[in-house]
Amino acid sequence: MRSRELFSVLLAACVGATPLACDADNKQEDGGAAKTNADESKADGNKPNAAGKASADDKAENGKPLDNADGKGEAAAAPEETVSAEPVFDSKDKSIRKRACEWLTAELVASTFGIPAEELKQMKMMGCMYTWRKDGQIVDAKIMMPRVHKNLAGAKMWFNNATATKTSEQLAAEMDQLKTKAKAHDKLDTKLKKKVAGDLTDIAKLGMPDGGVRYDDVPGVGSQARVSSADGVLWVRLGNLTFQVTGYKGPDQPKPEVDLKNIDGIAKAAMKAQKDWIAATVDARKAGATKLAPLVVKAIAKP
Repeated sequence: MRSRELFSVLLAACVGATPLACDADNKQEDGGAAKTNADESKADGNKPNAAGKASADDKAENGKPLDNADGKGEAAAAPEETVSAEPVFDSKDKSIRKRACEWLTAELVASTFGIPAEELKQMKMMGCMYTWRKDGQIVDAKIMMPRVHKNLAGAKMWFNNATATKTSEQLAAEMDQLKTKAKAHDKLDTKLKKKVAGDLTDIAKLGMPDGGVRYDDVPGVGSQARVSSADGVLWVRLGNLTFQVTGYKGPDQPKPEVDLKNIDGIAKAAMKAQKDWIAATVDARKAGATKLAPLVVKAIAKP
């Protein structure tokens, strides 16, 4: 996994109500376990019903809308208030996370970027990835970190936190928090393991974008979509499902010049080369991800 991908995964896995306030069980997901249904409804921009019952998106399962209090199969709405239908996936269905390669197929990637499907290399890791290299060109297509949240309100809150514009100082502070939390993890029970965890975080920190990161809205993709100014990755929310889409076709990364006698320098040189390459190709990455993401959304929405 490339260092910038590690940086994105660390943020995606741990962002919560507070910066990177995560633990092994992701207890900060959906705004924190202590929130009531009424709190979540407020976060979602909706009002709890008069009886104080959970909203439909709190209990929906298997992607089907639940009946309202009247049993008529539609969520209740206040007068003159429009209810927008968003898909709701079953948060207890763990198999959804394994369907990434069903949504992003080799044929879909091939047709999008104009290359033979049989020449693509697939890897399943925290999603689905495809790579292709030929004559100095590369195709890099991914759907990463598919995650089903407990409800729509929680998904919206998580998405807005994850795609908040941040300065380089804020990003650095979050990585420092993550480093501290990683070293305190129960599974890191030796000095060597703690050192490795710290070193990995420091490597990811080296790849952070200069000047911070900004996320721009991309209309017409899922329920919400925002593209990163730093690496061109498109973050998507489809109902209570969130994921990231990468789509790039263009020049491959140049090999960095390294001093094999300087072990520490190798990592820094590789990081700088990758950082410069991504910065130089970010516009193509934004265009590719914006082209690919609607096709992925369409594939997910198929019955």
